[in-house]
Amino acid sequence: PQKKVRHYPKKYCGRSRREKISQIRDRMGDKQGEGYLISALDSIAWLFNLRGKDIKYNPVAIGFGYIGTEDVYLFMDKTKLKEDLKSSLIKDSIQILPYSDIYEFLENIDSTSLIYDPKLTNYKLIESLPDSCEIKEEVDLVTKIKACKNKTELKGMREAHIKDGVAMVKFLKWLEENVGKKELTEWGIAQKDT
Repeated sequence: PQKKVRHYPKKYCGRSRREKISQIRDRMGDKQGEGYLISALDSIAWLFNLRGKDIKYNPVAIGFGYIGTEDVYLFMDKTKLKEDLKSSLIKDSIQILPYSDIYEFLENIDSTSLIYDPKLTNYKLIESLPDSCEIKEEVDLVTKIKACKNKTELKGMREAHIKDGVAMVKFLKWLEENVGKKELTEWGIAQKDT
């Protein structure tokens, strides 16, 4: 997919990508890992404060991420990133490499230990690692951090629930007013725009 990726502002998520990367590095230290491989698209979106349109109804972009003790890499097709977003990522010390470069990158990695989630990572990625790299299987570090919502995220969730509740009440009112008065099908009801 070649749809453009957009920046997800701090005003909506409450933390900059630098802050999130710092949290990940703290967790890496706790697990004695020098590198952390991220292959879950929702984790990449959350960590790098990016949103995409590569998968219908899911705001993610196809890519991989790697956090080292000093370096950060985003493996994504650069044509998806507008110049201002590329500049912002580079300003945050994130190196952008082509999506397909991940395998060669892992073959030549100089980290002595790598953390990854075996449930979210394909076999070829791990097979690409040199034998000298100690592999540490852990539940996705991003998943654990993003599970604890900050004040901004909680506020956004509350606002979304209010909007959802209003939409549901409007729909139920419409349904109640129209049942028995016109022919309704399951498909027609599902298509109702409130």
